[in-house]
Formats: sequence, structure tokens, C-alpha cells
Amino acid sequence: MNELTAEITRRHQKNTETIQTIMKTFYHNLKDQLYSKKNENYHLVRELQQLQRDKNQLQQEVQFCSRRIAELEHVVGIQKAKEMRENKG
Repeated sequence: MNELTAEITRRHQKNTETIQTIMKTFYHNLKDQLYSKKNENYHLVRELQQLQRDKNQLQQEVQFCSRRIAELEHVVGIQKAKEMRENKG
């Protein structure tokens, strides 16, 4: 009976050591993956922020160009009207 108890205890200790080793390995792998994904996420957020800044700048440039085109069209329109009046007169 004592031998059976000793064998059960020995197997239990061996299983516990095996499980602990597996759990430690799993924990370290999971921690590494989490760190890697966190790092990747940080870089993606920074890239997204830069892209948003670029988009805002492009929108401002498009608005500026649109206003400038409107101003030029206005000036050209005034000049064409003046030329047409001079040609008639």
C-alpha cells in the first residue's frame, strides 16, 4: 500500500513539474506575442495619425487651390467682359 502511495505521489510530482514547465513556456510565448502585437499596434496608430495629418494638409491645399481657381476665374471673367465691351465700342 505504501509503495502504491509513493508511486502515485511520484507520478503526481512528475506531472506537476511537466505541467509547470508547459505553463511557463506557454506564458512566455503568450507574453512575447502580446508584446509584439502591442508594439505593432503602437506603430499602426502612429502611422494612422500621420496619415490623418497628411489628409488634413491635403484637404487644406485643395481648399486653397479651389479658392485660387475661383479668384482667377473671377479675374479672367472680369477681363473678358471688359475686352468684349471694348471690342463692341
